[in-house]
Amino acid sequence: MRSENDGQNVESYFCIDSRLQKVSALAEELYLKGQDKVHNFAHALWDTSTGINIINNEVGYDVTLFIPAGLMHDTGITKGPYNKHMENGGILVRKHLPGLGFNQAEVEEIATAVKEHNGDEHTTNTSRILYDADTLNKAGVHGINEWLLYWSQFPTSAEKAAEESISYLDKLEKKGFYTETATRMNQEAGFDEVSGLVLTLKFWEEIGNLIKLEELTDSEALQRAKQSLGIENVL
Repeated sequence: MRSENDGQNVESYFCIDSRLQKVSALAEELYLKGQDKVHNFAHALWDTSTGINIINNEVGYDVTLFIPAGLMHDTGITKGPYNKHMENGGILVRKHLPGLGFNQAEVEEIATAVKEHNGDEHTTNTSRILYDADTLNKAGVHGINEWLLYWSQFPTSAEKAAEESISYLDKLEKKGFYTETATRMNQEAGFDEVSGLVLTLKFWEEIGNLIKLEELTDSEALQRAKQSLGIENVL
């Protein structure tokens, strides 16, 4: 779940590198312009905090490069359509971060991570950590909540939402994670030996099956899916 601890975890690094506080303020301002229920500053803090936790258990990653990437990764929604948000986010990084004290090499590392975060290939360490963190955001009960919040923004049927979610989650589950820490965190996000991503995938599969086989309404299918997975008292 999103919490105040996400922000506190990120803010604890401001004293290490004062530029990070400036990036945080910039990102918060940009997300406010976007007014998106899911891809907002709270989501960016969750991903960034999760990425910090991954880095603290791994070797060879630069947290002062990851934090700006995590905070800025969805700011591209303020510049154009969602399907262009990664590219536009990279443009915003290149536009703003030189003025906050980042050199060219740092800007390129951060911009590349933002541009690649939701894609199939991740060519830098920063990009790989951001992918792992953002993918964990879709796992387990937290991930189910995020998916439901995402689809609530659109006039889409539960059946259609299930079809698209299943296709996307299946790809993520097959790809896996770059780090052992993220793999472990994904497992901990589930229960009964079912990983977090698989739990989210099963949730949408259950909704799709219930609607097709029993002709339930969207709300009925949602409640039955929660009951079937034993999470009706959590969401």
